[in-house]
Amino acid sequence: MNFDANPSEFLSPCEVINFDNTQVTRVANSLRSDCELETAKRCFHFVRDEIRHSSDFCTNPVTCKASDVLLHRTGYCYAKSHLLAALLRANKVPAALCYQRLTVDGDSGPYCLHGLNAVYLAAFGWYRIDARGNKDGLDAEFRPPTERLAFPITHTGERDLPGLHRSPILSVVGCLTQYSDWQSVYEHLPDSSDALPGNQLSESRHSESFVPGSLIEYASVTEEDLDKLATIRVEAMRESLEKVGRFDPQRARDRLRNSFHCEYTTAIIIAGQRVGFYTLRAGDDRLHLDHFYILPEFQLRGIGSAVMQRIKAVASRKQWSIRLGALRESPSHRFYQRHGFTKVSEDDWDIYYVFE
Repeated sequence: MNFDANPSEFLSPCEVINFDNTQVTRVANSLRSDCELETAKRCFHFVRDEIRHSSDFCTNPVTCKASDVLLHRTGYCYAKSHLLAALLRANKVPAALCYQRLTVDGDSGPYCLHGLNAVYLAAFGWYRIDARGNKDGLDAEFRPPTERLAFPITHTGERDLPGLHRSPILSVVGCLTQYSDWQSVYEHLPDSSDALPGNQLSESRHSESFVPGSLIEYASVTEEDLDKLATIRVEAMRESLEKVGRFDPQRARDRLRNSFHCEYTTAIIIAGQRVGFYTLRAGDDRLHLDHFYILPEFQLRGIGSAVMQRIKAVASRKQWSIRLGALRESPSHRFYQRHGFTKVSEDDWDIYYVFE
């Protein structure tokens, strides 16, 4: 398949592809070569051959995060793709997640999603690889530029799903975090309505549907979470700042570091994955919404609105107003105006709003 995606967008860690974990970093370093192609090949073979596929070997526990897959040496195809992406990214090789829709067993439905990877190789561009693990009838290999995947598309209703993903899609993370044993996962393998005609997965970043508020969880943070939150801030601001030529990842991280108050900050979590955060600070008989960021792939799905209702409820109980500032170039102005915020002032960089 041909993909048109910027490789630099597929190098960062996330809650699931957590190559900032010490053990993941250690293994990634052991697989590194002076040759990019050889590094990618070693990472592929390690995950394909050293990590047991959960249903092939009937192994528990169910894993999702790259670090857990490595620790327990087992995982479904989705989890194995998370580890492979982590090992590649740790070695500065751009790696994405991608999916197929396949029959579960036989030549007709039911169907399920199958997880694999795409790696960006300087000599070949984007190249799909499948480290789910070989067995009789399955023979996936690393032989660029020729694809050698585990599952060719052969049956009615099967298809390669378009698009590259920086983090796993919601239905996959939800399945791997909801069920505690491999058999339960096998009985509830995720399919996706996005794979059906009329609601296809998009090449754009917004590849999932509306997320109900009941699926959103909230958690406190500590000083140790600063770097991960800074990564979320960088990704959330990237597009608007790149449009005006002002994107500087280090400056974006430094600005959060200089104004970070963990006691006022709340993480936004969906299906076990941290997808955003906000900082709500009290002062001068009002609430200050100092930070509010959601990862791009989780935007435009109702999450921001659900979080804003939570923030407004705090203000209502205290009978206080909410004040915030938004970067001039940010598309968030429409969001705040839609939620009843009124512009009160501006400066060279920001526009300030208040909700009474």
